[in-house]
Amino acid sequence: MKKRLILIRHMDKEEPVSGALYGQTDLALKPGYEQKFAPLKEALSLFAPDAVVCSPLKRCRQTVDFYFPDETPIFKDEAMEVDFGDWDGMTFAQIKDKYPDEVNHWAEDESFAFPNGESLKEFSERLRKLSEFMLSLDGDNIVLVAHGGVIRILLCQFLNLHQRHSSAFELNSGLITSIKVFDNHLGVLEKINDFGDETWLKSL
Repeated sequence: MKKRLILIRHMDKEEPVSGALYGQTDLALKPGYEQKFAPLKEALSLFAPDAVVCSPLKRCRQTVDFYFPDETPIFKDEAMEVDFGDWDGMTFAQIKDKYPDEVNHWAEDESFAFPNGESLKEFSERLRKLSEFMLSLDGDNIVLVAHGGVIRILLCQFLNLHQRHSSAFELNSGLITSIKVFDNHLGVLEKINDFGDETWLKSL
């Protein structure tokens, strides 16, 4: 095994519009996360990661400060959520009503770009740069605190799946997903949506 990547989606964020898409809008965590995720915080205190990489957006900063208060995170712009452009803050129903043709291309066209935002190809390419950076770090256990879209695409890349399958991974906020990545940059999914297996964390 070359590396174990411990991928943590940020905890529940505040949503000005419930159910809307939020990419690079800089939202804070929803109040009450300290109590809700206290058991996982306690479990994570049982191991010391070799490095912690984090999206610079506030919801990820708050998550890493809560879970790893003694670590100095490495903030990487490449770890930010996809830039939805004009769609950021809109619900899917609103998007489908206003951009019906674009919605169809989103599902079918790999070159699709969100209006005044990022293309799916650009998103995928910057996540490959992020993965190369994480794999270049010293140590066996690397933590990434990032966003649902980021983690889903990374899983597809490491598992050699087309990125259109990314929606097959349901990632709950605040929980642990772990993947073992080998020298060929392909991996094996070890855990998904884990709430802090103390025996496993102690063994790392």
